[in-house]
Amino acid sequence: MRLLILLSLLTSASFVVRGQEQKTNPVTNEIYFLTERVPSADDLAALAGGTAITLRGGCLRMKIESGNTSHAIVWPPGFKYEKIGGTVHILNSEDQIVAKVGDSIRVSGGALPQLSQRHYRQSVPGRSRCKGPFWLANNDVMVIAP
Repeated sequence: MRLLILLSLLTSASFVVRGQEQKTNPVTNEIYFLTERVPSADDLAALAGGTAITLRGGCLRMKIESGNTSHAIVWPPGFKYEKIGGTVHILNSEDQIVAKVGDSIRVSGGALPQLSQRHYRQSVPGRSRCKGPFWLANNDVMVIAP
């Protein structure tokens, strides 16, 4: 009986596999890491940055320099996240860390008020809790202040 309980506890423990997280409590541990399904055909050349990446309600967000509105970040295809020492790091398609929660970044892209699920994927199956507006980020993420 004790062995069964121990095995049950071990199999439900929280651990991270690059870009995907298995959790004991899906409400508090979920990260809705949004990425584009395919590279955007649009030329999104606006520049945003100067504010820190935040994690609110399981969504990675940033404020655009020109306002106080927080945008949910939709990362390029191939980007993923990894928790290292309790901090969420963002990795590019070459598995290089490009930023982490708390970093102030500069990244080109474009703002959209809404997204359709056919335009993005998320690390957690089901309906996203990330609300718009959204920032479709390009590959050129640059940390300007850790």
